[in-house]
Amino acid sequence: MFKTIVYEEDKHTKICTITLSRPKNRNAWNNIMQNEIIHAIRKASRSSTVRVIILTGDPAGRAFCAGADLGGKESVAEGFRGTLGSGGDNNENSKLPTRPTGLSTWRDGGGLAALAVLDSTKPVICAINGAAVGVGLTLPCACDIRIVERNAKVGFAFVRRGLACESVSSLLLPRLVGMGPAMELVLTGRVFRAKDAPHGLFQHLEDGEESVLKKAQDLACEIAGNTSGMSVALSRLMLIRNQVMTPEQAHLIESKALFHMSQSEDAAEGVASFLQKRAPQFKLDSYKDLPEFVPWWWQIDPESRAKL
Repeated sequence: MFKTIVYEEDKHTKICTITLSRPKNRNAWNNIMQNEIIHAIRKASRSSTVRVIILTGDPAGRAFCAGADLGGKESVAEGFRGTLGSGGDNNENSKLPTRPTGLSTWRDGGGLAALAVLDSTKPVICAINGAAVGVGLTLPCACDIRIVERNAKVGFAFVRRGLACESVSSLLLPRLVGMGPAMELVLTGRVFRAKDAPHGLFQHLEDGEESVLKKAQDLACEIAGNTSGMSVALSRLMLIRNQVMTPEQAHLIESKALFHMSQSEDAAEGVASFLQKRAPQFKLDSYKDLPEFVPWWWQIDPESRAKL
């Protein structure tokens, strides 16, 4: 089904693992991978047998993701004209029409993938098991938890390639590390060891590639085995979306979410399992059972033909 990623759902653990897999190209990002990641994230988000998504890289690629693969293109401009922003799904076999490439119509494919992650009804853990540069590091910024091999080489190198911020990193990176550190990382474009990253970029530093995935799986199991999928979905979306609201607006949304969950069967089960000292058996589906007030934020269709 997929050419550049591996999609696996474990029905027992309820973990979906999406592996970037272009090992001959160090798992570098191309148009097909971009579309497949978007499709895979949306598929897992809608799946009733998935509670947590893990995003990682094929170990054979000796990197998590080495950034955008523009190999074989005559110029950077040509390489970017061929990405999803120009229209269609850009699959090799696609027969869909494409829209003209231009300043007001082109869309950053890494940004569309980041938006798919942010819109997910399931938490996304990024297991960065090797080098991560460019989109290989900006996409993880959209994920909820980032785990990295401590000696992996990482960097936001786009300014050293004559490019600019992508994958919503101009918004997400300052949230994670603060504006000052974000400015330094972006404006220098330096590549550095993960262990030297500013606080907040990664939650966990691990020794060895295998330890990275193991830590991600342990955290995913902790979430899947102990929490309400609906409670996690609503809380996650509030943490992501309410950062651009006033305190009063955030309070109103929290009030809706809290009241909705207080009346739910998951709340009843949460209390009962706690009092009975047993594992909870939550039933609500975080995609099918989303309350009517979701989304509460102003939605923009980024794939629209409208000029911005």
